[in-house]
Amino acid sequence: MPEKPLHILNICNRVVYPPTDGGTISALAAANGLAEQGCEVTIFALNPDKHYVDVHSLPQEFTQRFHLKTYNVNTDVTTLGAVANLFSPQSYHTIRFNIDEYRAQLIQLLQEQHFDIVHIEGVHMAWYIPEIRKYSTARIILRAPNVEHQLWESTANSQTNILKKWYLSIQVERYKKFEIHALQHVDAVVGLSPEDVQFFAQYVPKERCHCAPTPVDTSAYQEQHIHRNANTVFHLGDLGWQQNLLAVEWFLQHVWPLVHKHTPQLRFSIAGRNIPQTINAHNVPNVDVIGDVPSAAQFMLANNIMVVPLFAGGGIRIKIIEGMAAGNCIVTTPLGAQGLGVTHKQQLLIAQTPQEFAEAIVHYANNPESARHITENARKFTQDNFEANTIAKAYTEFYRHIASMPPR
Repeated sequence: MPEKPLHILNICNRVVYPPTDGGTISALAAANGLAEQGCEVTIFALNPDKHYVDVHSLPQEFTQRFHLKTYNVNTDVTTLGAVANLFSPQSYHTIRFNIDEYRAQLIQLLQEQHFDIVHIEGVHMAWYIPEIRKYSTARIILRAPNVEHQLWESTANSQTNILKKWYLSIQVERYKKFEIHALQHVDAVVGLSPEDVQFFAQYVPKERCHCAPTPVDTSAYQEQHIHRNANTVFHLGDLGWQQNLLAVEWFLQHVWPLVHKHTPQLRFSIAGRNIPQTINAHNVPNVDVIGDVPSAAQFMLANNIMVVPLFAGGGIRIKIIEGMAAGNCIVTTPLGAQGLGVTHKQQLLIAQTPQEFAEAIVHYANNPESARHITENARKFTQDNFEANTIAKAYTEFYRHIASMPPR
């Protein structure tokens, strides 16, 4: 006899479609996995101005799979809001998502429908835990893509502006307090990396913690008769995220001149959204600013060496998983490789200094057999560890287990 489908309410701080960045790719993959395993998934999402989605433009594939409800709101960061927040005990990173009108609609939804699980997508939405407890018998599971306060702590530490560093340090302490409080009041938590889950297990019983990396549809990254240009190096990511912007700036200033000196045939492409005009001000040769691309998968398949020079941030880098699936030669930092379970010289190359980064790129360019060996290892590693169906099954089993348990 088939199991009764789980009824899941997913509350999130933005509409998870289209999957254009790490956050939406990861959140949509989680929701898709649950739906594909037979769960009935309702998504109640904030629809902020910055990431506004016209729900009438969503594809039928999405609207038929999920019951979608949205609330339009402006959650933009403003100078006035940031300054005023200094006189508040709450983190400015989270308080912007504490919205009374959304809360009222959430209460109504909880009163009208039965849910087995309320899935909180990201700690920002933990503001609504008290209402979920009051108006529903559902178990509450926090899916945490990062240990958020650690991500911002890393960003604060990388700041050279003393005023920004001071402000962010204040926010980090408030964020940490909020995050730990949330962990202490949910029934279970899902993290994306073993390192993150280890942190969560300090505040949530170990048996209520689950590690579920972002799955990848590896079939989308198979060779599609697309010619791969061996002489291309690229960075693909949203430069509206400060850590990505700092990474590209560092690479252009400190690494690319060294690469060009030894391999002048290589060109460096910068692709993705929100690329500032100041990027063009760098007086370095063989650099192409591409901007947004219609298909990340096709772009990766058409290009060769992916660089992810991250020195701040947290969680796992979804683009690295996708790059491994696409057969790209990858160079990243120890932080970029964190949580993936990869090994230097086996699935990618790990570098820390400008010299190490340049040497890794030159090695890939001048040693195609070594590069092929590494990329073949990486593709198999992705298939073995990040295949969507395998992760979704384990994910759903964990949700069923938590739904059958008493609340904390």
